[in-house]
Amino acid sequence: MTVSCQASVCGRPGRAATGLAGGLSSVNSAWIERGLTSRQTHFLDLIVDFIAKNGWIRMQHLYKAPFTDRGLIDDFFTDEEIEELRVVFRTLRTRAEPADLAA
Repeated sequence: MTVSCQASVCGRPGRAATGLAGGLSSVNSAWIERGLTSRQTHFLDLIVDFIAKNGWIRMQHLYKAPFTDRGLIDDFFTDEEIEELRVVFRTLRTRAEPADLAA
């Protein structure tokens, strides 16, 4: 699950997608070693799509459609895995802000 930033789309969503590649993919790599179910994979794909479209995500988004269409995040992931996502999302929002606004 790698998202790349092309030169023509490196606005806020582009920077977020680049951060996603480093953050969520590292979480995903650890989870792949443990084995992901098809439902978990689908849920992570929804997250990637949302971030690619919006540039960032908050945990509260995961408790609304389309994320809830097949169940709640709590049904797919452990509390520890959900906390890992929370940390990645926080980091992603920080990286998505332009440097002059982040200061």
